[in-house]
Amino acid sequence: MRTGPDAAFIGGLNSDRTADINGRIGADWADSDVTVPALFLCGAEDPVLRLINPRWREKMTARVPDLRRFTLIEGAGHFVQQENPARTNAALLAFLKELQSS
Repeated sequence: MRTGPDAAFIGGLNSDRTADINGRIGADWADSDVTVPALFLCGAEDPVLRLINPRWREKMTARVPDLRRFTLIEGAGHFVQQENPARTNAALLAFLKELQSS
């Protein structure tokens, strides 16, 4: 709303507008695994978790072989970094510290 009510949803709309283009740009990598060290961080109450395949952890582990940990932050939803910034930052810093020591 800082930009005014006429532009309040412009970011989300622009993301939807570019979905097809982004799909074409990334098509060559669509079936690629993520091979760098990774952290999955999500709010435990994120509604997306109820919409995706119940075997999402198993599938993610297969596609992200260096997935170091799953972190679900209790009491947070889809915007976990805004709903619980302290726990989000703590999880990110712990992950980075783990990378630094490995």
